Amino acid sequence: MRKSYGFNPKLMLKEKILQNFTNYLARKLPQIMNQNNSNKNIIDSDNNWKNTLKKGIDSIKQINESEKQIIMQILNKSELSEAKIKNLALILSKFEVDQLNGTFSETFRLHTQNYVKGGFDFYRNIKIDILKQYFIRKNNIIHDAGDLFRALREHLSLYPNPCYCIRRSLENLEFFSLLLGLKSYYINYKNQRSQRDKQLGLDILTRIKTILMRSFDYWILKELDSKIIDWINSIRNDIRKIIENYKNAHKLKLYARGSNGILEQHPNLKLDYFKNIDTLEKAYWLGWLFAEGYITIKKLKSGNEYYRLGVACLQNDFILLERFADALGLDIINNEPREEEYRTSNGEIHVFRKIRIINNEFCKNLISHGFIVGKKKSKNMRLPQFTLRELLLAFLLGYYDGDGTIGRSRITSISKKFLADILNSPFLNIPVSISNSIQFDPVNKKYIVKEDRISLGADLMREIMKNYDKTLPRKRQFWENWVDKRTLRLNRPTPKIDLLYKNLPKKKLLNLYLVKNYTLKKIAKMHEVSYDTLKKYMRQIGLKGS
Repeated sequence: MRKSYGFNPKLMLKEKILQNFTNYLARKLPQIMNQNNSNKNIIDSDNNWKNTLKKGIDSIKQINESEKQIIMQILNKSELSEAKIKNLALILSKFEVDQLNGTFSETFRLHTQNYVKGGFDFYRNIKIDILKQYFIRKNNIIHDAGDLFRALREHLSLYPNPCYCIRRSLENLEFFSLLLGLKSYYINYKNQRSQRDKQLGLDILTRIKTILMRSFDYWILKELDSKIIDWINSIRNDIRKIIENYKNAHKLKLYARGSNGILEQHPNLKLDYFKNIDTLEKAYWLGWLFAEGYITIKKLKSGNEYYRLGVACLQNDFILLERFADALGLDIINNEPREEEYRTSNGEIHVFRKIRIINNEFCKNLISHGFIVGKKKSKNMRLPQFTLRELLLAFLLGYYDGDGTIGRSRITSISKKFLADILNSPFLNIPVSISNSIQFDPVNKKYIVKEDRISLGADLMREIMKNYDKTLPRKRQFWENWVDKRTLRLNRPTPKIDLLYKNLPKKKLLNLYLVKNYTLKKIAKMHEVSYDTLKKYMRQIGLKGS
């Protein structure tokens, strides 16, 4: 349940001067009655302030007899409980300030003038006492971020002779946010009902404290009156205590979710990382995001729009998220990627880890390279343009680690134009076999892909793997251990070929084929081997079979 500061919200300090005055009365009257001898010349000309006060109460018509009795009972006590303070303040709040002054005689005005001797504003003194009582002396816990901002603002309102910045901050919450180094909407946002019980991050709290302390140091330098300087220092120290008490009362994370922009959670994030794709690392992560990432666009009630990037991978491939975070400067230690479960049609449960980045600048840099926003991305994406072959190879490797088939050179995509762009890229020269899934357009001289997959070929895959090495280990391992079986089959000797080496040397074969005009099939039959075996033998000894 939400805790209050300690007294009725209707009597909070900032609403009316009367509220400040009545709360001051509620707490100060017993102290006034017990003034020491040094103040007797100020307290009452008839030397009996208490009797004067009682006479004043008897003449009051705005309160009933039971309320008068309550006041007298309270005045007879040397110390007041919180309940008594509330009760007395509620009774006194029925009066205007002038009525109270008139009721409690001229001597009370003399006392208040003495209390603020030195030129300080009377009501600011009242508020500082109340704030000390409820925030500092009683050490009440400030429940959430909204409570903290209210407490800071109330203390700031105690500043004597405030400058424009302080006056503007007290009038306008947006300006107060800016004064504390936050976005203009931030304090209003933290005062919303949805933000109850939610705390600041340590980074924001530290920044607020640093800015306030430096501001007080600057303001103190501008003052000449030593009493004013002492008063400002008192406010400064109380604000420091409030912040420290808030920090000690809550287990604050380094960064709070939903805080003042993405940099509050990830202060080292490189927002311009994808502005230019000029390194193999950037090209690799761009390819991986094309396979696994998405960008959505959301609208606020104000009409403003913001972009959100999301990317997820299997728990077993979490190393990719760690490397991605390290490359971009994401703090996934204090902002751990969320876990999500996905159940297949067979009932299998797969655990995914997801990162989300909400920032327009970051997302727009991706969009500039052809990244499509929304659900249409998968069907309509195209291959980005690269100026160097190595960058394209790194991009394809990133995409393969996302949507490639382990143990094969196949990549998949429901965007057939994206696959066709890869086959038609002048940087790659991929060997293509015309089939039902891949056709050639003789007019445009381009390949057309009919299905959702293509093969890059083993030779290109090995080149891709050599081009950039910080990739998904389980997919990379296959290609590092890959053996070209085509070469093994070509060079592997067979018993029949061994016989041809022995019985049909190159010179004899040429004589039979060129001089005697024997066909290859006849020569193969003569030596009891197949036609294909003879052709293979001829290739091995450097002859072209026909």
